[in-house]
Amino acid sequence: MNNRHIRYSSWMVSILASFLVFMIFFVGLVVYHKDITIESESSLQRSKFDKLFVIEKDLKHKFQQLTIPTVNDEKELIKLVSCKCHISSVAVIYKGKYVYSTFMGLVSMTGNNIDSGFALRAKNSINDIPSIQYVFPVNENTKIKLYLKPFEFSHAKEMGIPKINFRLSDIDLYEGNEPLNELTSDIFNFDLSDLELLVEIDYPLLFSSMIKHHRIKMVLMLFILLGVSFQLQKIIECRLLLYVLNKQWIIPYIQPIVNRNGEHIGGEVLARWVDEKGKVVSPAYFIPTFENYNIIMLLTRSLLEQVSHYVRGMNVAPLRLSFNLTEECLFDHEVFKLCAKLSQKCNLVLEFTETSLFSDPKVNEVMGKYRKFGIKFAIDDYGTGNSSLSYLLDYQFDYVKIDKHFIDNICTDQRSRHVVECVCAMAERFNLDLIPEGVENESQRASLEQYSRVTYYQGYLFSKPLCLSDFFHSTWN
Repeated sequence: MNNRHIRYSSWMVSILASFLVFMIFFVGLVVYHKDITIESESSLQRSKFDKLFVIEKDLKHKFQQLTIPTVNDEKELIKLVSCKCHISSVAVIYKGKYVYSTFMGLVSMTGNNIDSGFALRAKNSINDIPSIQYVFPVNENTKIKLYLKPFEFSHAKEMGIPKINFRLSDIDLYEGNEPLNELTSDIFNFDLSDLELLVEIDYPLLFSSMIKHHRIKMVLMLFILLGVSFQLQKIIECRLLLYVLNKQWIIPYIQPIVNRNGEHIGGEVLARWVDEKGKVVSPAYFIPTFENYNIIMLLTRSLLEQVSHYVRGMNVAPLRLSFNLTEECLFDHEVFKLCAKLSQKCNLVLEFTETSLFSDPKVNEVMGKYRKFGIKFAIDDYGTGNSSLSYLLDYQFDYVKIDKHFIDNICTDQRSRHVVECVCAMAERFNLDLIPEGVENESQRASLEQYSRVTYYQGYLFSKPLCLSDFFHSTWN
């Protein structure tokens, strides 16, 4: 596992988690939409029946003395049919006989199915499809029968095929009162509690309807999950990095520092991530990530602990070991204890990059605490950061490390050579030793030897970074 795998894994986990949450949300929204649609359709159909009771009350009041309808009575009944879109016709039953119908006018027919209440008739007299009727008395001798128009569905059609189920009779009527099964009796009396709305779900239709009605919720959820994914990825990546530190998969390597005679006098401790295949990952790939998550101090602690553990039974007092620190690390109590412990085994140097200025006014005071243990300080990568001379005025440093960028071009670029000359002259005035970094060939070394303040060298000309065992073996040999 390396930094790239951790980032990839953290993104995969966060995306999969967000996808899972979205799918749960989607399924929940589908179920909610289905239930609310069925409930809305049921309420709509039930409201049609509820309106019949209002009509019943009104007609009982108007036709208390109704027998055989007069012309005015007929007009009132015709008006009722024309105004109430869910009523197809009205019949008047007087003393057990049909005496009037808004469809046929005045008639004289023997009545059937004149019991009060709701009834389902297997076939009506017009188109042979089932019809629903409602009968109620308006006085002792007269009843009124309301014929309801066939069922029409609104909301439920968006997600499948709706039907009304008559539970006691096990009869299903689709839209237009089209029966699913053959009616075995001409008349079925029923109560409203016997009716139930059922829907044969067509899932593509259901999904389409849900998206149509809840697309804003879905878009908002996607944006929320997008933000959550970014945050979750950072949390997972940070946790994995902490796990890597805990497992000590990031180990210290040391690049030797030599004197003018080419003798190893110590080295700079560098972090190297060794994956499961033994491949060494450059810190350029993972140090910025540790800095972004503000856990670079934990990495520094880990390197100090690993080096301290390795040299605990050794006498390496003449050696100088350098560690890169941040200002935050300088103020960390655990880092201080580890540095104090390691300083008893070697000459310890703490390097601070000049890419960021110190911000705490107590830096000098804290540096003084370290110096009590013989610990020295160096400016790392000098010339590439703020290049603030106030660093040298306000803080006491022992070494200045010239950045590799200037050493690379010292033999070919006159400006780089002038920069090195200026740094050497400044070091002479401030009595600082210089350590050029990235010395890779003899030409660069020869150019640097002319400056008296350049007393040490670091670079691949002398050695690449070595693991602890190789470094101490080669140093003592």
